[in-house]
Amino acid sequence: MRRGTFALALLLVGCGSSHRNTASEDTGVDDGATDGTTEAEVGDPTCPPGPYGLRVGDTVPCLTFKGYKDSIGEYTDIAIKDYWDPTGKKGNTVLVLVANAVWCIPCKNLITWMSDFYANPDVLIKGQPPYRNLGAKFVSVLIEANPPGTPSDKAALDLWVKVCKLTFDSMLGPEREVTKVDDFSFPYTFIVDTTTMRIQQTIVGFPGPYQHLAAIDAILARHGKDAGPPLDAVSDTAPEAADAADAADVVDSADGD
Repeated sequence: MRRGTFALALLLVGCGSSHRNTASEDTGVDDGATDGTTEAEVGDPTCPPGPYGLRVGDTVPCLTFKGYKDSIGEYTDIAIKDYWDPTGKKGNTVLVLVANAVWCIPCKNLITWMSDFYANPDVLIKGQPPYRNLGAKFVSVLIEANPPGTPSDKAALDLWVKVCKLTFDSMLGPEREVTKVDDFSFPYTFIVDTTTMRIQQTIVGFPGPYQHLAAIDAILARHGKDAGPPLDAVSDTAPEAADAADAADVVDSADGD
């Protein structure tokens, strides 16, 4: 990520889903509406209490996905409940889940920006601590491969991790659940407080980093964490237009597979 103009991000704020709000068989997981499901009804006491759903105020569904921890190593199971930290013993503070598609240019811009802020933000803002050092957990959830509407698979995830140079957890996600959110568009971000695993805010698209940082920093502040320089220091920080070519490479590579 480099300092530059928001022109590309503003023109390409979000990408629609070809399977938006489609019906599917009952999976036992709430599709966005609060259903009153409780921890006991789920049958797993290690899951955070419900009600579960994908709207602000809901608890993130207690699901397990295939993916890569820190986007390296073994392709394995990653359980959402493992981010839950009610006592603070794990050191987790905020969970940022982003639903992406390989063909979506704003998705690539957002994930690239997140990778920098997660691991090495000092290249962007002097004195900015890495978010991973503040207990933040960033997760890329790949929903669609290329072309639009194609379910993601391990090959698509491997390509996504490589091209985006991910530094945090990455996983495959269930398209039929996430895209039934009423205002869904790629990328779609869930900001979650790991103390309760309740969704604090959702963000559609990537109009620039300010909205994401403000939501993340608000939760960090509640945990007594100092996120560093004020947000106005990043008001002009965004992927350059050159990132469009990089994102196009993801699509082109997927087409060639």
